[in-house]
Amino acid sequence: MDNHIIVPNSENNISSLVEVNSVIHTESDLPNIGGDLDAFLPINKVPLSTDMGGYSKAHSVRLEKDGKEVEMGVVGKDYLLVPNKELMDVASEIMGMSNLNFKPTKKFFNGKQFRYVWQIDDAGLQVEVPKVGDMMGLCLMMNNSYDGSLKAGIQIFLMRLACLNGQVSRQFGWGIDFKHYSRDGIDWEQNIIQASKVLGGQQIEALPTRFANRIGDLVEPITLQDMASIRKNEDYLGKLPTQQYGQMIDKMYDDGMVTDSNSFTAYDLFNAGTNVLWHQKKMTTASFKNNALVVDGMMKYARDISNDTLIDPNQISLELN
Repeated sequence: MDNHIIVPNSENNISSLVEVNSVIHTESDLPNIGGDLDAFLPINKVPLSTDMGGYSKAHSVRLEKDGKEVEMGVVGKDYLLVPNKELMDVASEIMGMSNLNFKPTKKFFNGKQFRYVWQIDDAGLQVEVPKVGDMMGLCLMMNNSYDGSLKAGIQIFLMRLACLNGQVSRQFGWGIDFKHYSRDGIDWEQNIIQASKVLGGQQIEALPTRFANRIGDLVEPITLQDMASIRKNEDYLGKLPTQQYGQMIDKMYDDGMVTDSNSFTAYDLFNAGTNVLWHQKKMTTASFKNNALVVDGMMKYARDISNDTLIDPNQISLELN
């Protein structure tokens, strides 16, 4: 605990453990891969007026930029607006209480949706993929939105360390959501304690091994017929947009075969897809969604070719008051 300090938080009336010299919510910390807006500008929720001069139930969410207000979205009057900066303060508290090491890797803000990613730099949580030797590590992502399109909360997923491919997954991962709609506001202290318990519990230790074992099933040669089946099946990659699928195939051919086999494998296809969707110079909300589509789709394919039954991965997805 020597590398932490106690920092009082006046807004939440609690104290937290925060990394010394940790700066995680300034515009200069990481480049914004979602656009050129400052993710931490002041934000306001303003009631909209009606044609009759009264006020409607809808509210405008506005950023203060260069002395002017720019509308980012419209929400209901009960929508609890959470500034990105405040959510990052919450992230500091959660990470500080976890006793893990976090490395900032990615910041995304397009004016409406916000995502911030840290790599959990802890060798004890890294695991090797069977039959390949690739190492997988964990990442934490903080989510938020100013228009109601994305829940505020945290999400854990895996990353291929060889090329830092983020592998967002709904099935092989877990998250905790913070309710945006609440008349009494968000109980940050309870949320922080709950998230810290999960982050430091057995769930996070079991996740990398479960993921790596499943992904190891992809180390099987694929024929053109197999690729056609993967592409046409909506449970696999049938829902992936044509452009992204084409980029995925090109990337697989460019990178060649990961293993020593004489043909491409489903693992090569998987890695090409996550690489294309995670390393775009300018990412969009669709980039994250399609990344999860590739990961979960290929995991379903791995399950099917290994003839395993579908097992609940014990994903944690909680909405806390």
